[in-house]
Amino acid sequence: MQAPKQMQELIRTHYDRGGDEEMLITDLIFDGTTLKMVFPSGAYRIIHYVMENGVARFDRPLFYASYDGEDVLTCKYRYETIKNFSYGGINFDGMRSVTFYDPSLSNPDNVKIDRGEWRFNIVEMAAPTNEALYQIEGRYGHNVSADPRYPDGPSWSWGFLRDGELFPRETSLDLATIYGGPQWRLPTWDEAVALLSSHSVNYARFADTGRVCAYIENADKQQAAFDVKDGSSEVGFWLAGGAAVIFTVDRDAHTASALITEDTSGKELLIWPVKD
Repeated sequence: MQAPKQMQELIRTHYDRGGDEEMLITDLIFDGTTLKMVFPSGAYRIIHYVMENGVARFDRPLFYASYDGEDVLTCKYRYETIKNFSYGGINFDGMRSVTFYDPSLSNPDNVKIDRGEWRFNIVEMAAPTNEALYQIEGRYGHNVSADPRYPDGPSWSWGFLRDGELFPRETSLDLATIYGGPQWRLPTWDEAVALLSSHSVNYARFADTGRVCAYIENADKQQAAFDVKDGSSEVGFWLAGGAAVIFTVDRDAHTASALITEDTSGKELLIWPVKD
């Protein structure tokens, strides 16, 4: 695979856990005109495609772009047989593959990622490697920095999953892992207790926009802001197992408070992922 920064989702189709553990890879299962993409976390999406005369076209993005890139709705392809190659503990020698590549290129042999060009290989395997657990729409994976916020705790993401999208309660799966990838997870109840114990909870209103938020701040001046929608007085983020941290704001008193609770039925909240 060769991909520029605009192709962050493509880069996250595989994940190396390090050490002696094998690489986690994405399954692409072709069936007639339907492609099922099963990512390393168990997230999957369904795409319909047409492949003919060296050009593949998709009814929704094969890969979602980041930064100033363009979503991949069409690309070129080439069949080939891999020779003398192994990677991540897998020997690919003799396997058949399909190379998908940038539609602006005449062939995939000389990709310039500084020009935004890309290519990747799909290798024929004996069987799928991932279990399809949860169907998603939109971009897969979370690629932002994270920092610890108190001693001996996990690193908390600098941003919320999927640009602050709200998610319903889900107890059978960890949605931070499903949407974000294998390195991310939801914080636990104990981690939320430690977070709130080490941070103050504050209210803010921005005069120029009228935006209202609850925000937390620790002794190192690390902050995280939680926007409260117009007409609402609360916002929050999910914890493992279906509990949540709920922030409540009082617009008249200009105050904010936080509560950790299991009373979350019917709520839609943020996902603030952490990693160890």
